[in-house]
Amino acid sequence: MTNINNGYAYYALLDYDGYICKAFYANKEDPMNMTASATILKDLELAAVEKMSAYFNTPKDTIRLIRIISGHSWKKDIYPSYKRQRKRDEYLGMFRDKVKTYPSIRLVPQLEADEAIVLISDYLQSINKDNYIVFSDDKDLRYYCPKCCKINITEEVVKQDNLDVYKSQLIQMLAGDSEDNIKGIPRVGMKTGEKLLDKYGYDLKSVIRCFKDNEIDIDNCLRDLLLIIPLAKEYRDENTLAEESIVTDLLEGRRVIDAHVCTLLINQIQFLSKIVKEVYDEKD
Repeated sequence: MTNINNGYAYYALLDYDGYICKAFYANKEDPMNMTASATILKDLELAAVEKMSAYFNTPKDTIRLIRIISGHSWKKDIYPSYKRQRKRDEYLGMFRDKVKTYPSIRLVPQLEADEAIVLISDYLQSINKDNYIVFSDDKDLRYYCPKCCKINITEEVVKQDNLDVYKSQLIQMLAGDSEDNIKGIPRVGMKTGEKLLDKYGYDLKSVIRCFKDNEIDIDNCLRDLLLIIPLAKEYRDENTLAEESIVTDLLEGRRVIDAHVCTLLINQIQFLSKIVKEVYDEKD
């Protein structure tokens, strides 16, 4: 297996889209002053290093920042309505375009940042590595990564039980995500979703049965699951060479091979299509 530590003991996985937004909007006095925003960006990174150092009781020079930014999502190519309602800020876009040129940025053209981060998190867990923390304001990442911290100078690291993380993933599939234009089941939020799965059971087939029993047609059920699930371990072939290659390329700063990403995407789509059809074909 590839030596993914590459001289470092710990990884700070930064959801860098969130860092860019935080730095840009924190610079309220002069949002066009990109130098000032870049300084705030650096301060936020230093805060992540401080938290990692304190959490693991390790020197700062053992920590490596992995700055991950979203590419053009494959989900938008399949479903153009995905995230269509989000408003865009022209000046924020200009700052993001500048940051994207930094040599330290990791970007996979087909993937969003959360998908890449979940891949790394799952892979490190699969090889018994507990040497990372995810830094993000995206609540969805807390449903997939057991160690998270918000992008904030004062925020503390949150460590969650793996079972609770898994249950939250399943509940969110029922609730959808209005911000991303993912409908879920009407009138079902996180609390109602939890009650449903307490009744149906906590697994993917139970989630799909909830969609079916609430008269969501098969196409919309599959659409919602494809849009809401990052490349998480239950929904792809585990420990594949493609997955290991993507993770090591991201951690070591190499260009990710497109064919490896396509392999994982195809695996996920085929798996979800098959299991959704199986449940919808079940006789009541």
